[in-house]
Amino acid sequence: VVLAYWAWRSGRRRTFWVMAVLAMACKEDVTLVFVMLGLLMALRRQYRMGGLVAGVALGWYLAVTKVLIPWRNPSGPFYEQHFFSGYGGSVGGVFKTVFRHPMRLWHDITAGNRRTFYIRVWAPVAFVPFLAPEVMALGLPMLAVVVLAGIPWVQDYRYHYTAILVAVTFVALVEAVRRARRRVLQNVLVGVVVLTSVLSALSWGAGPYSRLWNKGYWPHTRTESYFDILFGNLEPIQRWPKAVAKRKAVALVPLNASVSASYNVNPHLTHRTHVYEWPNPWIGTNWGICDVDNL
Repeated sequence: VVLAYWAWRSGRRRTFWVMAVLAMACKEDVTLVFVMLGLLMALRRQYRMGGLVAGVALGWYLAVTKVLIPWRNPSGPFYEQHFFSGYGGSVGGVFKTVFRHPMRLWHDITAGNRRTFYIRVWAPVAFVPFLAPEVMALGLPMLAVVVLAGIPWVQDYRYHYTAILVAVTFVALVEAVRRARRRVLQNVLVGVVVLTSVLSALSWGAGPYSRLWNKGYWPHTRTESYFDILFGNLEPIQRWPKAVAKRKAVALVPLNASVSASYNVNPHLTHRTHVYEWPNPWIGTNWGICDVDNL
């Protein structure tokens, strides 16, 4: 996405199309960025290019979400059914619900977990990218998914749902700094962003310097220090009881067997025709585990 935007702004059309195709081939919702980019091109009077980009992106999005995914995925369009369950379970239902119940949208936009999301995504860059609002608009479709989704981890900044927003944010950051006519103002903006980035990294970042380090999903033991992890001086896996138990469990599964396992074990079991995730993340299920410490 970033390289496609750069190619467009620098007049490299061939490079733009190569980067755009690669980006849209990665994931279906990336195409929505290019729909918005096509509109931005048209706004800047590049009508032919903008219409072509928006048309190709929208056509590919519809082909993937309405034809390819339903064809290959028996559960159907899970994005619409599960992400927007509170808004009718479809794109049409979203528009109807927002029109009929606008306060529901306002409630979700201003909910506590959404406000936390806004702060943790954009405070590191001091909200400077919003000085280029038309560029930030490229991320509006994905932001709408985050705001409207009824699944709580979608509003968690640590998950992949923020990837597109982060890419758009840094593109807009460059544009915002570039628009400052005076070099002194540009330097001030860069300095502010550096300061807020450091403070945010210390407050809720993923590094060992963060105060939330021990609350993450990092595979480290209590005997390993931050520097051990940074320099790869890790405990042997044989000293990790849980890892050893899981490795033995994976070894017990026949190579040609269909299997159902939890999400953090499935990557070790995917070299087979059928593998399923349990519990299903899209279906609420009551279940429990005894003696967790020995798993």
